[in-house]
Amino acid sequence: MLRPMFRLSQSAGYALRALSCLDPRGESVTSIAFLAKRSGVPRPYLSKVIRRLVSIGLLFARRGRGGGVRLERRADRISLLDVARAFEQEEFLRTCILGGGPCRRDPRCPLHGFWVGQQRQLEQALARHTLADLIQFERRRWHGHAHRGRRVRLCE
Repeated sequence: MLRPMFRLSQSAGYALRALSCLDPRGESVTSIAFLAKRSGVPRPYLSKVIRRLVSIGLLFARRGRGGGVRLERRADRISLLDVARAFEQEEFLRTCILGGGPCRRDPRCPLHGFWVGQQRQLEQALARHTLADLIQFERRRWHGHAHRGRRVRLCE
């Protein structure tokens, strides 16, 4: 059985789910309780994700009555790479294709040239695609369709 060569961490996945439930213009504040329910991200985990997103400037948080979170900038200005880098180790795109460790950048490796090119393409794709793209994709995918099975919807 083949395993995926690249997969975002659970934290990054939860971050994308939560972010996709917020106002894409970054104008309205959403309560944490509502965001947890809407995104399906467990509230304790969501709180940790939110703290990280606030610390790197992707979210604005307001405490107290009427508090919650909103995007710090519009969804079309937040790349998927921005979100991935918030939760992945610096080497998340630099793992060896033949094993779980870091790529040693050994030019004698028969797959080195191929894998470096694939890593570069993946990084460019994550940088090119935005949170707005993800939100739009989800809306098109789910709009007007009754879905059966266990497919995950990013935002209810």
